[in-house]
Amino acid sequence: MGATPWRFKSSPRHQHPALTLVNTLLLVKQNTTQPGHSCTLLTKQIQITLLFLLKWLQISLGFNVSAQNHRGFTLIELMIVVAIIGILAAIALPAYQDYIQTANSSKIRTQYHEAERATNAVYVRSVVQLQLNQPVSVPSTDEGWISLYNPRGSTAAGGGNAFISGAANATTGQIGVTSSGVFPTTSQVILELPAYAPLTSESVTISVTENL
Repeated sequence: MGATPWRFKSSPRHQHPALTLVNTLLLVKQNTTQPGHSCTLLTKQIQITLLFLLKWLQISLGFNVSAQNHRGFTLIELMIVVAIIGILAAIALPAYQDYIQTANSSKIRTQYHEAERATNAVYVRSVVQLQLNQPVSVPSTDEGWISLYNPRGSTAAGGGNAFISGAANATTGQIGVTSSGVFPTTSQVILELPAYAPLTSESVTISVTENL
C-alpha cells in the first residue's frame, strides 16, 4: 500500500500554505518590479532569487498559482515551504543588517557635522556678546559641550550617549569630544569621527581664534 499523504481538513476559508507563499512571492515580484519603485532591502539579487524559487515551487508542487481550491497538503510540501522560508531568511537577513549599518553610519556622520557647526556658532555668538559687554556662556568641559551637542540624549548605534568624552569609540559609534583652553583666548574643541564601518576615522579642531 502506498503512503497516505498527511493532510489537514480544508474549507473554502482556508488556503493552501504553499499557495499562500506563492501568491506572496508574486506580490513581492509585482511590487518590486514596478517602474519607479525604490527597493532598499530587496536588491536585484534577491529579486532574481525570488523568481527562481517561485518557478521551482510551481513546478515542484505541480499546481496553478491561480487555483483557489486545494485540498490540504502533504508533509513533503510542508517541508519544501519551510525550506524556502529558510532560504529567503538567509538572503534577507544580511541585506537587512547592511541596511541598518548604513543607516547608523549616516546618522553618526550627520551628528558629527552638526556638532562642528554648533561649536562654530557658539564661538561666533560668544565673541559678539563679549564685544557688546553681554554675558557669555561657553562650555569649559567635555561634558558641557556634549550636553550642547546632544540635549535630548540620543544614543549611539552600540548604546550609550552619541558623544563621548575623549577619543571616539569605533565599536559603539560614539563621537569623541575633547575640549581645552579658556575662552576667549585659547578655547578649542576637537571632534573625532569614529571608524564605525563603513566610516573612516577623522577629526576636526574648532578654536575660538578662527572666529575672532
